[in-house]
Amino acid sequence: MEEWLLKAGVVNPGVFRRIGTAFEYLGAQFNPGFDRAMQQELADLVLKKAKDLVPVRTGALRGSGRTAVTADRKGVEVRFGNTAVAYARVVEFGRVAFAPFPARPYVGPALAMVSRKVDLAAKKKVDRVVRANIKRRYE
Repeated sequence: MEEWLLKAGVVNPGVFRRIGTAFEYLGAQFNPGFDRAMQQELADLVLKKAKDLVPVRTGALRGSGRTAVTADRKGVEVRFGNTAVAYARVVEFGRVAFAPFPARPYVGPALAMVSRKVDLAAKKKVDRVVRANIKRRYE
């Protein structure tokens, strides 16, 4: 990069670094309507399930899985990939150009499985609360 552009303040190299890091990982965020503790609990469930589903060759992709605070500091997300493991998106979504690679999704199915579990658990909890708080009509 031209040195005079950096000195003149025309180009901020930090911008390129931040843009580059945005493409290094695959992330899944949660509904911001949930409180932070609920988001963390859901993220832990999704991370555990995704680590079970991720295809393993060397274990690097599985090892790169983590939960992190979102950029706006208001939520939690599940992330896979980093500078050393830059292929998390390719494994999830596949690639058609330059060395085709079939998709082997692991985060999407993990989200779907946890979503079904949460829906079922929430429905059971609501049923219990309703049964406990509403008197039977013919008792």
